[in-house]
Amino acid sequence: MKKVHYNIQKNWKKLKPIYESQECRALWYEGCVTYVQSKFEDHGIEFDPERYTYNFITTPSVIESSDWQYGFGKRGRKPAFWQYALAHACHWMAEKDLYIAKKIAPEFDWVIISSEEHTTVFNGIDTIFDTTYNAMGISAEVAYKSATLKQ
Repeated sequence: MKKVHYNIQKNWKKLKPIYESQECRALWYEGCVTYVQSKFEDHGIEFDPERYTYNFITTPSVIESSDWQYGFGKRGRKPAFWQYALAHACHWMAEKDLYIAKKIAPEFDWVIISSEEHTTVFNGIDTIFDTTYNAMGISAEVAYKSATLKQ
């Protein structure tokens, strides 16, 4: 069955309060801090958690180190949900996406699927909930395939 993205932009009015909730913020904040820490450790740099406070990281985009948002040739304002996308951090942001998917569509048994290449959230039928791949324009088919690669 062909995989599709849950349409975050189309449903933003319903999703925004979930993304902005304290419960969701706690998930993405923890994911952001552990992501940055892992990147520092990968490069042998001492990580100072005091620098990445709850008030500093207002959305995941604050710590974005990639320029993916500028490569689309899209004119005008960026979709609001892009501020919750964080390139290369799928393994750390999956809990946030799972929380949101379960809130917005509780009738499905959403699960995290993961490989070394990618981690995403899947409803077990045909829908992917992946804030970053959705924002970057990467298809749900690619998200699913890259998250189900055999090691």
